[in-house]
Amino acid sequence: RGGEVTIECRPRSAPKPSILWSKGTEILSNSSRMTITPDGTLSIRNISRADEGKYTCFAENFLGKANSTGTVSVRDATKITLAPSNADINLGEELVLQCHASHDPTMDLTFTWSLNESPIDFDEMREHYQRVSTRETIGDLKISNVQLAHSGKYMCTAQTVVDSASASAVLVVRGPPGPPGGVVMKE
Repeated sequence: RGGEVTIECRPRSAPKPSILWSKGTEILSNSSRMTITPDGTLSIRNISRADEGKYTCFAENFLGKANSTGTVSVRDATKITLAPSNADINLGEELVLQCHASHDPTMDLTFTWSLNESPIDFDEMREHYQRVSTRETIGDLKISNVQLAHSGKYMCTAQTVVDSASASAVLVVRGPPGPPGGVVMKE
């Protein structure tokens, strides 16, 4: 809901056909929310449940006519309802980055997390990263025994088959410096 849908109508024909669109039995025309381009593409802006239904494209030239029908279903957008917050933590501590979302209840919702744009593999990195909740709308990330390498930008993405929403937070890990690298002894 609230988004935009574009439906193409590109029949192969010569000469070029005239295009007409209908929703059910109503013939459609350009309006503030609806545009039919010269190539036959139908765009509907700020869609709502009232836009659901069967849409038919009619193509006609002096040699004949053809039509094709498709169905438009409108779904609620996925939204982050509780975003993770920036945090400052000491080496070895633990923290939970929260991420909650709302979505269309007719679809499944999944959460993914990334650190500095690299996906977090929960199986490979389970020593430090765990999912906290089993509820579908909660994708909280628990980070245990935090290390300096865990500093950076964390992004939570909530995703359905039709859309996604993301939010991010920066984690700063404080601790003593590690041993210097690249030290070469010369005699």
